[in-house]
Amino acid sequence: MTNTIGIDLGTSKCCVGVFRDGKVEIIPDEFGNRTTPSYVAFTESERLVGNAAKDQLRVNPANTIFTALRLIGRKFNDATVQSSLKHLPFKVVSAENGRPKVQVEYKGKMKHFYPEEIVAMMLAYLKMSAEAYLNCEVKNAVITVPASFNHVERQSIIDAGTIAGLNVIRIVAASTAAAMAYGFDTKNSGARTILVCDLGGGTLNITIVTLLGTIFEVNATTGEARLGGHDFDNCMVDHFVAEFKKQYGKDITSDFDAISRLRIACICAKHTLSTSKEADFILEDLFDGIDFKGKITRACFQRLCKDLVSKTGDVIKNALQIAQVKNTEIDDILLVGGSSRAPMVQERLRMIFRDRELIKPINRDEMVASGAAIQAALLSGDKSVHFQDLYSIDVAPCVLGIDTATDFVPIVQRGTGIPTVNSKTVTMKYGAQTDILIQIAESAAITTRRLLFRGTLKLNGIPRAPFTETQVKITFDVDYNMNIVATAHDVSTGKSEQISIVNRDNCFTEEEVKHMVDKAAKLKSEERKTTKESLVDYCSKVMQTIEENNRKRKLKKLEEQKINKKCRDAIAWLARNETAKKEELENLRDEVKQVSAGLGNWNGI
Repeated sequence: MTNTIGIDLGTSKCCVGVFRDGKVEIIPDEFGNRTTPSYVAFTESERLVGNAAKDQLRVNPANTIFTALRLIGRKFNDATVQSSLKHLPFKVVSAENGRPKVQVEYKGKMKHFYPEEIVAMMLAYLKMSAEAYLNCEVKNAVITVPASFNHVERQSIIDAGTIAGLNVIRIVAASTAAAMAYGFDTKNSGARTILVCDLGGGTLNITIVTLLGTIFEVNATTGEARLGGHDFDNCMVDHFVAEFKKQYGKDITSDFDAISRLRIACICAKHTLSTSKEADFILEDLFDGIDFKGKITRACFQRLCKDLVSKTGDVIKNALQIAQVKNTEIDDILLVGGSSRAPMVQERLRMIFRDRELIKPINRDEMVASGAAIQAALLSGDKSVHFQDLYSIDVAPCVLGIDTATDFVPIVQRGTGIPTVNSKTVTMKYGAQTDILIQIAESAAITTRRLLFRGTLKLNGIPRAPFTETQVKITFDVDYNMNIVATAHDVSTGKSEQISIVNRDNCFTEEEVKHMVDKAAKLKSEERKTTKESLVDYCSKVMQTIEENNRKRKLKKLEEQKINKKCRDAIAWLARNETAKKEELENLRDEVKQVSAGLGNWNGI
């Protein structure tokens, strides 16, 4: 048996769910946590993911990776990447291909990983948790991404899934998934227009949908890739960095440890300000032996974040414009994501929607994963999902068109429901040649010339003339994953050419992805071998300790036999299970440690 899971892949935290027996089940990790911090840490002895990795931020900031989603699918020299680096305690370098790589020290050696590989480690951890919970292999997944992700970023997530051993059957905007989860649990007889404001740790996602019975139609999806809780944190961190410099004349920005400790304190203060009007903290020996006392009011924090909150309002208004809906026509306003709890964000929403009630689900951190799980069930043919008449599950996150000598001509507008087939007849000028090159590109908006080129279509057989123009009908057939089949038809000659553009343009090649898959498998194999050797070594030390202390009789005979038997059984199990997974070895090691806990006081085992 196999299951298709839904994954909320967030900048700050992840969540995974599965649809079974007519309802969504959120899958906890091995410690019972229903969400997992999006952190990966590397130490002298092991690689950590989730809560254990996040704990390393205090003591091991240079090797604790977070906000990898802000680096994925981008070039190192991108302005957005360079802006992110200013607030990261770990080192990011440029690879030979111009992509960013994180640099860490792992087991005493310098290692480099692409952001896709870091994200793959998080996905592999979620896959492992799902397999343990469902007691079966998990291969397929629906993964959510920020609404503003372009085709390169979306393909990078698919590549990360491949590296993690997952077949990503669909990429869905996070706020769209949340809207589906809300619609699934809401029984209404009439049509309702719902706006979802998903403000998480790293991104703002806005979706407007119409729900009528079992018909779920997406009207608009848009967002801002770099607007979330981390940006609010950065505002406060920058504020206290300036305060420290003002008070003591010292700049702490180059001290990763100091910045990491300050960031943790600022995050705690931010959470306090959600319910209190003031927050303070003390950091002993923050820098050069100086104890730093920080104090901030909610009003001050709101001033620091004024531009971010204003931008939130702009994105919402843009979504209303794309959907061609007035603010008074929104029936439900749904808040999703941890940062939507901020009072200043809620105040801004009330201003836009004239004091309308805001819906604040208790499980707002799980709604995106729930929607992804519902979508996964739909794609797997689960008949118990009542959205069988699904009209449109996603929309184009950008404008798709062609770049001519003078301007960018849109063929598929941003916000168009996908899949879709759109056509436009374009007047194209050409010189004394018999072919026309048509540049296919995408843009975040019609008003910008910052284009991301997708491919080139060559139309042959055009009559030679000194200088003329011709009418060309351009057709884009776009699927759910933003793959394009582009057709150019010359009206005068009847000549047609077609090109299929998959999301490999500007992305890693299949060979590069395979190399990362092999690299991940090798790393996992090495870690499994290390864990096995560590377990055998531990069992041997335990039995040796019992033998050496046997004369002292510090253990009762029955207890001594119990510990010895557990160690012998563990070693025998290893001999029978040569291909045991690293996680199984770790669980067995923990069992042996639990049984032999009393020996630790004797010789430091």
